[in-house]
Amino acid sequence: MATKNRSTGGVLLSSDWHCGLTLRGTARDEEIKRVLDDLVDKTVQIRPEAVVVAGDLSDTFRYPGSAPSKLIGRTLFRIAEEAPGTQVFVIPGNHDWDGLDIIALSERSNIHFIKQPAAVEVSPGLYMIAVPYMRKHNLGSSSYDSIINGIADNIPAGARCFAAVHAAYEGT
Repeated sequence: MATKNRSTGGVLLSSDWHCGLTLRGTARDEEIKRVLDDLVDKTVQIRPEAVVVAGDLSDTFRYPGSAPSKLIGRTLFRIAEEAPGTQVFVIPGNHDWDGLDIIALSERSNIHFIKQPAAVEVSPGLYMIAVPYMRKHNLGSSSYDSIINGIADNIPAGARCFAAVHAAYEGT
C-alpha cells in the first residue's frame, strides 16, 4: 500500500552530518550522501512543520571544500523544495564553518541560519530555544543553562517549547 504524502506536523530533528568526514583514511562521502538522501525522503513523506539541523553539518570549522559544501547545500535545498511549507532551521555546531549559510542557500525564505542564541517560533504557538555552539571565550561567565533560561523567559506563556542546542557540557 502506498503512503500518502500528508502534513503530520511536528519537528524533525537531525544533527552531526559531518559532510567531508574521513575515518582511518576512508572518505565516507557516499555513505553520508545515502543517509542524507534518506533524510530528505523521510521529510517529504512525513511533512513536518520544521526540520532542525542542530550542528556539525560539515566535519571542519574551516571551509569544508567543494564536495561537502555541495552536499550540504543540495540536501538543504532539496528539503526546502520537496517539502514546501516546511521551515528548515540550521544551528551551527563546533565543526561548522562560519560561511555555511552562504553555501547552503540561506536566501531561501524557508531556510534559516541561527547564529546567536534565540527563541524562534517554528510554527504557531511552538517555540524553539536555539543555541549554536559557543566557544568558551564567547560564553564568558555565562553557562548554557543561564543562556537557555534567559531565552525561555521571553517565550509567551502557554506556548509549547523545546530546545535545540549544540554544546559540550562539563563532564560529558
